[in-house]
Amino acid sequence: MVFNFHRMLGLGSGFTEPSPQLTAQLAPIKVESVTARDKYTVVFKLKEPHVGALQGLVDDETAYMYPPEVIKQHGDAKDWKVLVGTGPFELTDVVEESSATWTRNPNYWGFDEKFPENRLPYVDELRALFLPEVETLISAIRTRKVDISHRMSGIDQAISLQQTNPEIQVSKVFFRSQESFGVNVQKKPFDDIRVRKALQMALDLETANKAYFHGLAEMTPVGRSRFPGQFVPFAEWPEEVKNVFTYDPEGAEALLDEAGYPRGSDGIRFKTTLKWIDSFLVGYAELATGFWREIGVDVELELIAGAEFTPVTGDRDYEMVVSITANLSPGYIHYSSGFNWNTANPQDPWYEAKVEAADAASSREELHALAREMDMYANAQFWTIWGGMAPQLVLAQPWVNGYSSELNLGSGQYWLQYSRMWIDSAQKKEMGQ
Repeated sequence: MVFNFHRMLGLGSGFTEPSPQLTAQLAPIKVESVTARDKYTVVFKLKEPHVGALQGLVDDETAYMYPPEVIKQHGDAKDWKVLVGTGPFELTDVVEESSATWTRNPNYWGFDEKFPENRLPYVDELRALFLPEVETLISAIRTRKVDISHRMSGIDQAISLQQTNPEIQVSKVFFRSQESFGVNVQKKPFDDIRVRKALQMALDLETANKAYFHGLAEMTPVGRSRFPGQFVPFAEWPEEVKNVFTYDPEGAEALLDEAGYPRGSDGIRFKTTLKWIDSFLVGYAELATGFWREIGVDVELELIAGAEFTPVTGDRDYEMVVSITANLSPGYIHYSSGFNWNTANPQDPWYEAKVEAADAASSREELHALAREMDMYANAQFWTIWGGMAPQLVLAQPWVNGYSSELNLGSGQYWLQYSRMWIDSAQKKEMGQ
């Protein structure tokens, strides 16, 4: 572990440059040194206390450990053929843009939490297929070539599948909102809260849910976080804030008139551009732009690749952009000026002071209290236009057992649940498979 953190943080063992990605992920956890007290004890010395240090260091993507001898021999961990780990499966085959195959690790240390006498994993082989098109995935499930899919967003296709294959098990998982809208408050007209409120009031969330998500989405507004104790539930928001989420196009138009953006001779108040990740629900973004068009706001939709999201938000090169929200921990809920989840770019002195206080919090209770205060302040500023939260769907054949709608089994651990699943071979055979 010492070698790995030296490598990632540039703190020794021949490493002097930290990983840029890890530095961003761990901010504001500032590690001064990592040493081994004995064979079983690693000591992290921080430059300053941080209540989130333990989780940040040992329960996230930061905690992936590689044998030093592999790194020393190969220089990095990019070649899957030389990876060595302690997980439930061993990666045994990769076909580029086609599939990846793992086989059971016979020496895995874990046991099933639900059935403690059972050593994991249950299955001998796990094969993941690369099926980027939803229609291709649905066809594979319908023809029983796939046992289970993970976090699919195609609601229309899933409903169609249920009609033709009612035996398919469907689970809803709410991960985060990828259907909300960030507005750059450093640019006009979004520097005016009346404009931001108008955009929110113009969205008919309930109709959108019924028409686009078949009523399966969660439309109750949420701030940056849904972590227990870290946010203010919508029912407790001030009435003057809650009322803005009621569909009111006439009220939205009145606010835009008041803000100095009347309709022109062409009926348009102002034009802007919304940058949207092309793999997200483009149809929903188009629906939103239609609502805004009704109040005289002309929003051009510009599709970007997912890889462009970070540089676009980092450079603040947008007027409106898709905002990923409702699933961020205290380290991510703030809108500090240098953070790429900061789609609002507010640069608010009051908020920045709260960010510094949260970073210096000496207890989880103090951190949570600050998080709630920050959450409510940001919600009242309408730095994000709430668009709802669509479910991600898990589709499983009836012979798949052991899945209980878990999103993950630890921060960043989105695949461990597969080690807890098993196939009812007798049932599968009875169904002709």
